[in-house]
Amino acid sequence: MGGIAKNEIVLDGVSLLDRLVSELSGLTGRMFIVSKNSGENLKWGIPVYRDILPGTASIIGIHAALTVARTPHVLVLAVDLPGMIRSFAEYLISLRKEADIVMPVHRGHWEPLCAVYNRGISKSLESLIRMKRFKPVSLLSSHSCRAVTAEEMSRFGSPEQLLTNLNSPEDIRKWRNLSGAKTDETGT
Repeated sequence: MGGIAKNEIVLDGVSLLDRLVSELSGLTGRMFIVSKNSGENLKWGIPVYRDILPGTASIIGIHAALTVARTPHVLVLAVDLPGMIRSFAEYLISLRKEADIVMPVHRGHWEPLCAVYNRGISKSLESLIRMKRFKPVSLLSSHSCRAVTAEEMSRFGSPEQLLTNLNSPEDIRKWRNLSGAKTDETGT
C-alpha cells in the first residue's frame, strides 16, 4: 500500500480504523486491536496487543486475538473492511452458539477476517501455524462452522460492499467506484 498502514487509509475524511471503531463502539464488552506493535490506540483508548507468534499471516493475528480475549467468542474483523456495518456484525455475533466458527462465504470464498470464533479453537490455530499451514480455512475440516450465505448478507447490504477489503491501490479504486467514497492524501 505504498508504505501506508491500512488503518491510516482515509475514505471520505475518516481513517479505516476510526470508521470501524465508531461503527462498532459498544457492540461488545471489550474492543481491542491485534497488531505487529503493542501499546494503546491513543485516540480511542483501545488496547493494542502484539501478535504472539512470529510471522505475517492473518492466522497469526486471529490466534493472538483468541489468546488475549476474555470472552468465549471473539468477533474478528480486519481493519480494511470499509463496508462493515454494525447490524451485520451484530448478526454474526448472534449466530455464535451455532458453531465453533461463524464465517461468511461469498462466491466460494470464506472470509476468515470477518468471522466469529470460539476462543477454544486457539490451540488448533497454534497447531496449524506450527505446521506452517497459514490458511484459517484449514480449521473448517476440524471444527464446526456456520456459513453465512450471500442471501443472509443481502439483508444488510451488498455482500460485495460488506466484505470488500483493501489490499492494494486497485482495491481502493474499486471500493471508491462501488461505494462512491472519496480518498484523501493518505489514500490513493
